[in-house]
Amino acid sequence: MNRRYFAIALIVIGAVLIAGLVYFFFFYEYQAPAETPVLNEPAGGLPQTGNTNIPAAPAGQSNTVIPSPKPRKEEMGENELKRMAGSFAERFGSYSNQSDYSNIEDLMIFMTGSMREWAEEYVIKTAGKSGDRSIYYGITTKSVAEEVKNFDEAGGEAEILVRAQRRESAGARANSRTFYQDIAIRFIKESGAWKVDAAIWQAD
Repeated sequence: MNRRYFAIALIVIGAVLIAGLVYFFFFYEYQAPAETPVLNEPAGGLPQTGNTNIPAAPAGQSNTVIPSPKPRKEEMGENELKRMAGSFAERFGSYSNQSDYSNIEDLMIFMTGSMREWAEEYVIKTAGKSGDRSIYYGITTKSVAEEVKNFDEAGGEAEILVRAQRRESAGARANSRTFYQDIAIRFIKESGAWKVDAAIWQAD
């Protein structure tokens, strides 16, 4: 008899436990305790806000921020124009029969419209008269000094005389000669920029 009651008691206890588990998993809703809101604070411990307090300007002054002026592009003076003339003369006067007139084509960006037209025609005409390219022929030019002959900023005209050292080579490098020749580089202002309008070799 005692065993019977004991078995019944175990069955009842098991049923209660199963009922409790079913209730916990399917019917009980857990609610987390409400959290206390925390203010976001930047470095320094002050809370962030949407407003920024700007100190008032002294009497008679404004809080308006004035942007710094952009640096003004300096006008090209005589010294800069001399350097430009020297570089132009060196490139203009250095070429070979195997370079396809790249010396002139590379300089067209520095030429006026009228000189560009002359350069294009010169390349076409000279290319049609090219001889045997298997025998090398070339000249290298180096600027030795530049002299300002005319510089009229207001009128937009200038002329620089470049004294150049030139070396002419034909065939073997041993077959060469060195000579000096001047070239007059004439500038005019075109669209506000100095451009080469003429490059005239002087008699050597």
